[in-house]
Amino acid sequence: MGDFAHRAPARAKIFCAAATAVLALVCLTTAGASAAVRGNQYGVISSMNGFSLSEASPAEWGPQLAAMQQNGVQEVRSDAAWGVIEPNAPAAGGPTFQFASTDAWVTALALNHITWEPILDYNNTWAVAAWDKADFATFAQAVAARYGAGGSFWAQNPQLPYVPAQIFEVWNEEGGPPTYISPQNYGPLYVAVHSAIHAVDPSASVDLGGLADDGGVYNQSNDYPSWYLVGLFGAYPQLEQTIDGYALHPYGATATDSAEWVVDFRHTLSHYHVSTSVPIDLTEFGWPYTQARESWRAAQMNALGAAFSRSNCGIREAAPYDWINPSAPSGSDFGFVDSGGTSTALRPAGTAWYNAFAQYSQQPTFVIC
Repeated sequence: MGDFAHRAPARAKIFCAAATAVLALVCLTTAGASAAVRGNQYGVISSMNGFSLSEASPAEWGPQLAAMQQNGVQEVRSDAAWGVIEPNAPAAGGPTFQFASTDAWVTALALNHITWEPILDYNNTWAVAAWDKADFATFAQAVAARYGAGGSFWAQNPQLPYVPAQIFEVWNEEGGPPTYISPQNYGPLYVAVHSAIHAVDPSASVDLGGLADDGGVYNQSNDYPSWYLVGLFGAYPQLEQTIDGYALHPYGATATDSAEWVVDFRHTLSHYHVSTSVPIDLTEFGWPYTQARESWRAAQMNALGAAFSRSNCGIREAAPYDWINPSAPSGSDFGFVDSGGTSTALRPAGTAWYNAFAQYSQQPTFVIC
């Protein structure tokens, strides 16, 4: 905690809302080169969260994914759930993976020239990832070997556009409930997955799973993602030069607060000598829809589109949460389109985001970090 206190302080608010496993880690190598979907002139990929859509009827996928593609979405992030892909414990003959439902989803994405970003996540009925690292890493490797560069899925489907998965997130929001994994347990899990994926796809980028802020007003003392890094790097300093990318969920009370969380996180990385060439992937951020506040939400998304599309913070992708929330309860609908599932028309916040992302990505770098 004392070490963290001496890192570079966060900038003043300049963003306008309107505009025991230690030994196993000693032999880690530095991160290899990672392939990436071509971003805008600042290297920022237009991404989107698609878990809710992936859980909807497949009949809805085509129109909604086509609408995403028409609005410039290049990549969709959704779960590669361990319990779905490997529901049964390995037998004497080894693990058995069930890829049928994932194949269908990746096919729909590919038909719309959209790359899948898998979130490798969640415990199985027969195993706990933090304790059964080898089993989880074997599952992660199978996902990469099927859907990553040169994967078996692409060999079996040569008629599809070739858009292999290139960014793999290891878990989701491990920094807090309900999916918490302590930094001491997460470090060895990341190492196991990183090694397993790179063995079959050296070009893959294996991200530290998305760390979430609390959705409130920016306060450096409450920068939970940074505190998680303190615990992680304190236990395993070798990871400072090993992690391929950092997924971050900068939920804030306003766009200004969200941007401040990003700035503070980059400053924490710099304190630990992580280069700005190691990307931050903003894999969730946003606010829920209400008719009364939609104009406010649109203004926030416009401001974030302006900043995240061209900042100097080393952002590789920006993925709002999210495209659609079918049948979402009140206060839980973050969608850019109506939750009914039949319309593909953007709400004002969606229009504001994509207009800003396209417009401001052609302008000079926005210096906030």
